[in-house]
Amino acid sequence: MYHENLLNLCFEALLHLYFTVQSNDSYTSATARNAILVKFLKPKLKLAAYKDQKKNIQLMLRLGRQKDKKLELELFELKKLTFDVYNASDS
Repeated sequence: MYHENLLNLCFEALLHLYFTVQSNDSYTSATARNAILVKFLKPKLKLAAYKDQKKNIQLMLRLGRQKDKKLELELFELKKLTFDVYNASDS
């Protein structure tokens, strides 16, 4: 359940980011992408569905607020790692 929730959180965050960027006509910088992701993830802290992901969300928010980090790339890597672990545990 933990890995499934983490995988869903990563998918939802990345989809939200890509749809938001798609609706923009201009270039979206890395800091703007981080702001979009932070704005999306912050309300997730209070949802009961993501109770087991609270620490992960807090880390993502901290990472997204740093100027030199790219939260999008970190989410993509986390999604990839979680997907591998989730599929390995099913076998």
